[in-house]
Amino acid sequence: MPDRLPSPPTTFATVGSGVAARPLGGVEIVVGPTWKTFHWEGSFVTYTDKVLQCADCGVDFVFSASEQQFFAQKGFASAPKRCASCRAQRRATMGGGSSYGNGGGSSYARGPRELFDATCARCGKETQVPFRPTGARPVYCSDCFRLMRG
Repeated sequence: MPDRLPSPPTTFATVGSGVAARPLGGVEIVVGPTWKTFHWEGSFVTYTDKVLQCADCGVDFVFSASEQQFFAQKGFASAPKRCASCRAQRRATMGGGSSYGNGGGSSYARGPRELFDATCARCGKETQVPFRPTGARPVYCSDCFRLMRG
């Protein structure tokens, strides 16, 4: 799908409480409170406002035609499960909205990291590491690891 609608010469008409735009090529784009029709690459896609129920608070919210178009353009396969206020609250309590900015994973769901006791191969100091040492490779304390990395 293109990033934006094509903009050929257009005629406009009022349809109910919305506005219909009819490009001279014959494709109709109606923008109103309840539905939109878009034309891309020879096919029509029609979106209508949907009333969904929030999975967290149970309140009904509207998944608008323009939001559905946005979801389709981004390749999102399913409709939102939460209303806007619950989504915002969830983002705030989980330390951000996207997992892309924090290393690709969400630390809130994982819980505390398990640490294992080990002895540093360089200085002999007791330390803890986030993996189970097998003895196949040397294990370093954080100070020696930093020195070894240079």
